[in-house]
Amino acid sequence: MDETAPPPETLTVPRVDVDLSCVMFSGDGKLLECVNFGNPKGVQDSVIHSRGNEDKETVEICPSRVLHDCEVLGIVLSAADSPVRKMDLGSVSGLKINIYSSEKNKPQEVLSCLDLTGKVSTSAPTPNPFSDGHQSLVVCMLYRVGNGWHINLFMDTHPHASWGDILPEMKMRMKTISELEGMESIEIDEDERVVQSRPNEERTVSEASYQREMIKQSSSTSLPSVSRLRIDVGWAVTDPEAEDVAVEFNCAMLGIDGEEIQAVSVGNPEAEGAKVEEKAEEPEPEEPEEAEGEEDEEAEESAAEEEAKPDSPPEPPVNASIFLTFNELPQDVKSIVLSFNNFGGSGLAKVKTIYARMQDVTDPENPRDCSVYTFSGSKEHKKSTGLVVFKVFKEFKDNAYWWWRGADFRTLGEFSQKAHIKALMSAVLQGKKEYQSALAAAKAAEEAGEEDVVLPKKDFEWRVRVPAVTFPGESGEDHQPYITELAAFEGVLTADWLRDDSTSKVVFPTGDSFFGGYKLGKKDGLGFYVFANGGSYIGNYSNGKRSEEGVMMMPDGGVYKGQFSEDKFHGEGAYFYPDGSCYIGVWENGSKAGAGVYWDKDGGCLRGAWSKGVLKGEASYDQPSYCFKGNFVKGIPEGSCTFTVHASRTLDLPPMATSFILSDDGPTLTTTGRYDIPPGAGTDAPEGEEAPEDQPPMPKAPNYEGLSFTPSRDPPSLTPDIHFPPAEAPQPPSISAT
Repeated sequence: MDETAPPPETLTVPRVDVDLSCVMFSGDGKLLECVNFGNPKGVQDSVIHSRGNEDKETVEICPSRVLHDCEVLGIVLSAADSPVRKMDLGSVSGLKINIYSSEKNKPQEVLSCLDLTGKVSTSAPTPNPFSDGHQSLVVCMLYRVGNGWHINLFMDTHPHASWGDILPEMKMRMKTISELEGMESIEIDEDERVVQSRPNEERTVSEASYQREMIKQSSSTSLPSVSRLRIDVGWAVTDPEAEDVAVEFNCAMLGIDGEEIQAVSVGNPEAEGAKVEEKAEEPEPEEPEEAEGEEDEEAEESAAEEEAKPDSPPEPPVNASIFLTFNELPQDVKSIVLSFNNFGGSGLAKVKTIYARMQDVTDPENPRDCSVYTFSGSKEHKKSTGLVVFKVFKEFKDNAYWWWRGADFRTLGEFSQKAHIKALMSAVLQGKKEYQSALAAAKAAEEAGEEDVVLPKKDFEWRVRVPAVTFPGESGEDHQPYITELAAFEGVLTADWLRDDSTSKVVFPTGDSFFGGYKLGKKDGLGFYVFANGGSYIGNYSNGKRSEEGVMMMPDGGVYKGQFSEDKFHGEGAYFYPDGSCYIGVWENGSKAGAGVYWDKDGGCLRGAWSKGVLKGEASYDQPSYCFKGNFVKGIPEGSCTFTVHASRTLDLPPMATSFILSDDGPTLTTTGRYDIPPGAGTDAPEGEEAPEDQPPMPKAPNYEGLSFTPSRDPPSLTPDIHFPPAEAPQPPSISAT
């Protein structure tokens, strides 16, 4: 049996992670084992899971090797949860299931070929806010009847992301199989749940603990908080006597810069808010004394029967437990990373199993599974000496991801196209300023000697992620760069450890944050970047740089909307200044360059050409009853100019050099004049050289010292009426990204 799921060709949903599982039950409904990506082989290789490529998985079942007390095998497809993208079976662009039967020395027989593309519900209640449709599908069930096996196709869908979340529903379905004897007596616990985490799975620790409640409520708003975690860790190796296998674990607590603050391990079992407890070795059972006299035939028969049965699935190994108490951890701890290593010489190739189980033990009498992950080593892992299983981290609610999430958008594309993007970016800026102001005030109070000063704290939530990635290295020092990378980045990494995910999250040591795409280690596609100073950017990236279309807000509230190249304003764009003025035109390498229009805060319109950010050459300035045309040098008028005024309206105009042409009869008049700057002030120094020290400075606002004006001696003349606004001048656009 195999399933394929080609990825949809969209930017914001690059791939729906669909997994195939074989769930095994006894005749009384007891869960025996599940074979899938995390447990690829069942007992005695009765069921084998394999993955041909990223879009095809296969489960092979050998009935003769199945456990004696296994009566039912359920085949389940499930799409993973995601906090950042739509993930459900209805989103898969291609979903096909093929079921085959084969016998020794006989050709393979096709039992069923199903194309479910577009046939799974795309509108159904689900606890995942980014999934509209069902996430799990019970394809079929195989069950024993006498000495043979029968199959029933069901195609039941459920709004849950894992086979472990639909055990009650699967047992209800088992009870409907009339050929199975005794199924009516199966007891169903509606709260039964088995946790098996996928690589890159991520959710809040409360969501992880109360997943079953989320399924019932279809909401996570009222989930209890989690204050303490227990992580059981263990491993088993292929040869316990091998000298090249020495597995160890380390639980490192890191700051925002990725530097280790503290860590716990077997050799260092206690730190602030964290401790390790080793599992006590169990004494070897004493061999029973042989009974004297006649042997018990009944006991012999029972032992023989037990020996003939296949082994039951082994209990996962547990070597130690890690306890984390959140409110006792150092405040600077941003991430907690659980890693395993083997520096013995064989890497992870001879590690049969690494097991990690995270539980919410806020109520120690009622532990709740949050995340469980099992790693199986193989010869492919010989060069890998490290493995990171869990990352528990603070998600601060002032970062790029949270602003996007709080705006209630489903994709980055929707986010970037909304007309109120400026209001949202302004809220980001205001929030950052308020925090910085409160922090500065509290620190000033501390320095002044005030007591009981409370520093403002950023709101955050604890989240858990399952990176499940391996890496090379010969020492803990070699592993540190990989740990630091995982501490900063939430997303998919390539085999070469390059960031490669269209909806990833990053918090930088500077306090900047990013939510968006990476490709081969560099920002790519749509992204939202929030600077620590409150500035922000929403738009496209290419090769790690802001590129093509985007919107950027500056720390002073100024906003640019337009084209970018190599992180700079480049091409057509509009800049909205904090005072209400706006420039529309061409930019080059971050500066105004070429034709453009500047609308000032009073509604005046300045048209001309800019060079290196300043107005240069012929330009005109228009207001409703006033027009100035002249030449500019470095943004200052210089040389001959023309004034056109509707005289009856000039009394309300502030510009200089208009009062001398006032008239009582109200015609439209024009006159000339001349501006002069100090000789030599406008001369550019040769490239790479500084201007001479004795070069006069250019006149500057507001007094324009050194600028002189000479009016015309000729009287003003009549001219056609002024048309405002100029028809050829573009109006300021609305601030919404394209």
